[in-house]
Amino acid sequence: MFVETHIKRLKTVIKAGLKGALEAWNEDRSRYYALSNESEPLPEHLLQAVSQIRGLDRPPALIVHGVMPRSGTVYCGELIRLHPDIVAYPYDLWEVPLLQAKKQVDELQSAFLDGYRINSDKLVATEFQCIIGAAFIGYMHAALPPGKRLLLKVPRAGHLNYFSSMFPMENALLLMRDGRNIVESTLKTWPDKNFKETTGTWRDATRMMLQVAGEKSGGRNCKLYNYEDVSRAPVEFVEDMCSVYGLEQKKYPFEQIHDLPARGSSSLSKTGQVDWKPKPKPKKFKANEHWQDWDARKKANFKRIAGQELIKAGYERDNTW
Repeated sequence: MFVETHIKRLKTVIKAGLKGALEAWNEDRSRYYALSNESEPLPEHLLQAVSQIRGLDRPPALIVHGVMPRSGTVYCGELIRLHPDIVAYPYDLWEVPLLQAKKQVDELQSAFLDGYRINSDKLVATEFQCIIGAAFIGYMHAALPPGKRLLLKVPRAGHLNYFSSMFPMENALLLMRDGRNIVESTLKTWPDKNFKETTGTWRDATRMMLQVAGEKSGGRNCKLYNYEDVSRAPVEFVEDMCSVYGLEQKKYPFEQIHDLPARGSSSLSKTGQVDWKPKPKPKKFKANEHWQDWDARKKANFKRIAGQELIKAGYERDNTW
């Protein structure tokens, strides 16, 4: 009886601990995809300093943001980097998740101010974000020949609403993808991932990306594209991308588009293991139909978790699919 009682208590403690861990994880994810931002205008002296730090003679860097991993940022980046004025991924930094370090950057500013509180009213809340973002871009620019334009990418939308405060002089290209395809590709690539959690991640990231795209609509420093449109009509994508981001279309080698190999595709792997070695694309290569074989249960779960976001992102008119 004594042992049974303690086992029962132990099970209760473990269950409470797991519940607490799950609640903490959900709270942390909510903060990661928070839809608020620091909207305080940047003072002129800070904008001038950022311009100096990043390089006055450098055009805006183009930073591709995928909604989440498996969203097609590799292919999109390969299309863009064909332009002769583009230099992609200096120092072999294939992804630059600097926005994800936003919390640590803010903590650094707080530690700086704690050392001498009189400085508190002399800095805006995003001062260190601007400085560190500009310094990072300047570091990347140091690897570029004069006159070239920097291309970076990150396959995550978390903290995307802080892009303008960390990179006020740069351009963002937002890449959306059908959440059903992303979930299926994710589970094939990383079998230990959970269907419902992955669907929830896509939902939260999609909310963030749609919000930012709506706020930036009409501007030249940010535009949303669907990966499905990019892969279906790459020529049209490149033409529009050049127009939006100020690249000379006549310099682009359109004849090379259809020779681009596939990189990181789970569709071309029998095991689902992804590598980034270039592979020739089959003539009937399709990367957008992963979810077609879902059973009714999977479809119902996705609709319950992210059905409204799928509609808002323009992939369905309603939840009758």
